Amino acid sequence: MLLLEVLASRILAPYLGSSFSVWVNIIGTILAALSLGYYMGGILADRNQKLLPHIFLFAAAACSFVYFGRPLLLRLGALGLVWGSLVAAILFFAPASAVLGMVSPYLLKLATNDATRLGRTSGGIFAASTLGSIAGTFVGGFGLIPHFPISRILVGMILLLLGLSLWCAGGLRPYWVLSVATLALLAAAMQLASFSVSKHTIFEKNSKYSNIRVNDLVQNGMPIRYVMSDGSTQYTVRDGVPVRYLMLDGFTNAARFLDSPDPAMPYVDLSWRIIKSLKPSPESVLALGGGAYSVPELIKRYSPKTEVTVVEIDPEVTATAKRFFLNDPALPITTLNEDARVFLNVNQRRFDLVYTDVYSAGGSIPPALSTREAFQLMRRAIKPDGIVVFNIGSAREGESAAVYQAFFRTISDVFPGIAAYTTLPNTPLAPQNIVVIATNDKVISEDALPDFLRQFRCHSAPAPGLLLTDDYAPTDYLALDLVRAAYSSWRLDQ
Repeated sequence: MLLLEVLASRILAPYLGSSFSVWVNIIGTILAALSLGYYMGGILADRNQKLLPHIFLFAAAACSFVYFGRPLLLRLGALGLVWGSLVAAILFFAPASAVLGMVSPYLLKLATNDATRLGRTSGGIFAASTLGSIAGTFVGGFGLIPHFPISRILVGMILLLLGLSLWCAGGLRPYWVLSVATLALLAAAMQLASFSVSKHTIFEKNSKYSNIRVNDLVQNGMPIRYVMSDGSTQYTVRDGVPVRYLMLDGFTNAARFLDSPDPAMPYVDLSWRIIKSLKPSPESVLALGGGAYSVPELIKRYSPKTEVTVVEIDPEVTATAKRFFLNDPALPITTLNEDARVFLNVNQRRFDLVYTDVYSAGGSIPPALSTREAFQLMRRAIKPDGIVVFNIGSAREGESAAVYQAFFRTISDVFPGIAAYTTLPNTPLAPQNIVVIATNDKVISEDALPDFLRQFRCHSAPAPGLLLTDDYAPTDYLALDLVRAAYSSWRLDQ
């Protein structure tokens, strides 16, 4: 049963993300459906002891709907993050969960021939059910999802349930043959239709950590950066621009232009210009979070002697970046595929620059990298004249600013010097990228930055936010309003 719950997060991720709201709706819906299944299974078991083959057959049909109905998720995404994921969980996973929940009380009824052994019998059935759920969790999470397409895993579940139905029936029955033939015809029709998640998707894979997709689109209204003859930079908007997007759990993580070597995300340009101004030729750089490797590649391209180390938890994201996003995959960038907080806990090196890009409003913000203790480890990882640069997704003011407010307060509690720059200086209420610089100096002077960057500086501190610690860091809760506000603009549902 828990295999279906694990699969549910991967199935919904490309369309609705994997944020706190999505997980709550999945878990709550499946638990409610299981409760209903337990109750209905008990009633049916008292009335008719010959329905077990039909229960397995109905469970196979319910899982088949998950398989055949995935195109509907494109439409459910239009309902928004919270309601879309709730409706999707009810439609796709409640029926299968309810039917599978009927199995345990039915088995208990069939196995209870001796009232004096009722406790032992029920305990054995519940223990076997729990062990099966544990096996489904570990096998699904570590064995199946990283190595097989979701469609194949669903087909395997359907075949297993059909086999259990046939075994319980004691042989072929007309209803069983008709049901299997119908499912086979539907599967064949779906294969002939060659359904694809998106006509723009050129690559998709489910890793242990996320759903990874690469989309190639022709975008209108893209901001394009131009370097003027005096060295300043201006932005203009151009239509018909070919752009490649890296999508993690359905939300845009990074992008690059297909007709030029430049990254397409404004925050990358802003981060790079700040870094180049403050640390033009660093000896060593640590990047926490790889994504498309946009900033590490820029640093290495313009400062070849710089030693760049990237800590990216997902090796599949690294492989995708090298295949689809890096202009030169052979650039000598050291990659460590491990958890960034675990790395910081044991790190003894000091770097000129730590660039942190693990905070996304599209997915779950990692609490372990958002706390005072984590920022203390980052400060320990820089030299006395080093800097830490944070890319934070948040609004600067209003209901969607809780993430920025909490981060600003927590970073200020650790670093003497802090300054913030934003990609949308004239729209403080909108979700945007905020680049925060933290140093060991008490004041970060604007004189160190070119005039172009001064227009992006946040000249006032945000409203006081929550101090995040390892003991209390409700980052997903803080991001709820932000995720809702950013859902339509940061998510490419093409």
